[in-house]
Amino acid sequence: MNRRLHSERMIRGTRRRQLHELDWSDLPDGAFVLYDGAPALVLGPHLVEWALSGYQGRRPRPARGQATVITPPATLAVLRAGYPAQIDESAR
Repeated sequence: MNRRLHSERMIRGTRRRQLHELDWSDLPDGAFVLYDGAPALVLGPHLVEWALSGYQGRRPRPARGQATVITPPATLAVLRAGYPAQIDESAR
């Protein structure tokens, strides 16, 4: 599983992160995306911005279009199947 996740996270032969494009409506709670160039947590109808200092502002989750997804596809599948993501209380 570690090999699979690593191959979904990183562009082979580089140290660059592999990102994925998905519809906003296809993202489960607990997924991480890039929004305006910064990481954010998908939580219901919201995106919760994340920084090294912790979770910050909250904004509405877009209803249409494509998201740039950080979370690997295998992890998204587990979240969609109902695995309960542990989400820090400061994000809620």
